[in-house]
Amino acid sequence: MYFAFLRLPFLERLTVGYFREPFGLEEMTSSNSIVFMERSLTSVFGPSRNTGLMVQKQFLDKKLRGYAGLFRRTDDLGADLEGKGNRSFTTRWVYNPPTGTDDQMVHLGLSFNRYTPEDSTQKIETVNEVNTNPEYLTTSDIKGVRTVNQFGGELGYANGPLCLQGEWIESYAALHPEAAAQRSVYRFNGFHVIASMFLKGGRRTYSSNGNRFASIKIDRDPEPVN
Repeated sequence: MYFAFLRLPFLERLTVGYFREPFGLEEMTSSNSIVFMERSLTSVFGPSRNTGLMVQKQFLDKKLRGYAGLFRRTDDLGADLEGKGNRSFTTRWVYNPPTGTDDQMVHLGLSFNRYTPEDSTQKIETVNEVNTNPEYLTTSDIKGVRTVNQFGGELGYANGPLCLQGEWIESYAALHPEAAAQRSVYRFNGFHVIASMFLKGGRRTYSSNGNRFASIKIDRDPEPVN
């Protein structure tokens, strides 16, 4: 649950409560509006929902929108994670120029996330896109992590029934000096590219308010089946 304050001086919106940190196009898109049954593997890097506050503001005649938030990391039910250091800072910047038509859209975005993991321990694990395995990828516990810094690039394009989406994410886990005997940084990265085409009368819509893909719109009635 969260509260959103609108029409504030110098701000477009202030959000306080339990909600998604502003990181990544796929992560910010609702699970009802993604192309496949599951999110892409790059979502393993996403900070997901946490408790905190976020401000957002538009620039360049509403072509550029910035998000920035401070969060306290929580579990999936919103309960605070016990342990030393579990704070998070996330910012996202999206360039979305007007095209003059609802059928066409261009999205360019950059995201950054920095957090201190619970008990200085980092672990990455995920299932595959169709969720047929308990674990598709998992790492062992990385001990002595001081901070995790993540950078993301976003690309989205839509023109009528055609839609393209892509992301690249880099994640760096920096260790405490006393824990960096063999290496000081662990580096992980991933990317995805998605293309979709509606053959008859449909398209993916885009929400400029949240800079994310929205629901599917059917432009005309389907032809009757004989």
